[in-house]
Amino acid sequence: MKGKSLPADLLKRYLADTCTEAERRKVDEWYFHLDREQEAAPHFFNEQELLQRIRADIAHTLPTPEEAPVVPLKRWWYLGGIAASLLLLLGVGYLAFNRQAADPYTASVPDTADWTVHSNSTKKIERYSFPDQSIVWLQPGARLSHPAAFMQSDFREVRFAGEGFFEVVRDTLHPFIIYSGTLKTQVLGTSFNVKAYENDASYHVSVLTGSVAVSTPASSSRKEEVLVLKTNEQATYQNATRSLTLEPMVAKTEKKLPWQPASLVFNDTPLSEAVIQLQRAFQIKIELTNQALNTCRLTVDFNKQRLPEILEMINTLLGSTYELEGDTIRIFGEGCSD
Repeated sequence: MKGKSLPADLLKRYLADTCTEAERRKVDEWYFHLDREQEAAPHFFNEQELLQRIRADIAHTLPTPEEAPVVPLKRWWYLGGIAASLLLLLGVGYLAFNRQAADPYTASVPDTADWTVHSNSTKKIERYSFPDQSIVWLQPGARLSHPAAFMQSDFREVRFAGEGFFEVVRDTLHPFIIYSGTLKTQVLGTSFNVKAYENDASYHVSVLTGSVAVSTPASSSRKEEVLVLKTNEQATYQNATRSLTLEPMVAKTEKKLPWQPASLVFNDTPLSEAVIQLQRAFQIKIELTNQALNTCRLTVDFNKQRLPEILEMINTLLGSTYELEGDTIRIFGEGCSD
């Protein structure tokens, strides 16, 4: 579709919802590439360019004034239909532009009907699997969307807001791209954390294994900025200035973040003592909401497992549950008998 125009009658059938499914996909792809053809950065709607492009495509299919000095009555209906099509297309574009300006989460990748949308509405860290078997550990409130099938495109594209730890299956032919507002994170296969809450002044991308490329879109006043992060490096993106900075992550000898793996051994250990060890291993506070939980004892080995995996195992063993609020984990349960 790139670089090609479309006949006006096809645009008219598309808007009248009388075109075939193949024609619909053709128009969708054309519309998607309207002002991406000269950009490597995420898509932004340009109303003036869209107007010129649609006028050019429609004019290309109509005769010149010299060729058609007289327009029959039916022709006026045809021209009216084209004008209505033009207005409807511009109306859709205008709404898309305003929505993107209000919500940067939708600015990078256009909405499509067959995308899967998911939000973590629980108070737990949730494990989510993508179509390629890549996974993400979603913090409460995080949300994402992605195509129902990745392999139909050259890229594995995801829109994301909130915080999540990604473990991406390696595929050199299909780069994995995450759009968070105007921040773009691209990988081939690695593990990393993205913290990109919409109302925060800054976003953070932290790499646990492999390498990650983060970039900001080009503008009239500046070129696209790209940083390549290696293991144990973190990029900070300032939304106001669209600037990127690189810094070392927490040293391995210091406390671990919740998504970094840890090895812990509990041998008939009271839950109250296990909680102390977990708090020492991870940068998080853990509370037992019922004093009867202190009598519970754990015998289990955790070998290089992440905090949400450890919590799920403990809850399975004790019949308890937990909730995450900010930097505090609260464990609920009836306790254990002596």
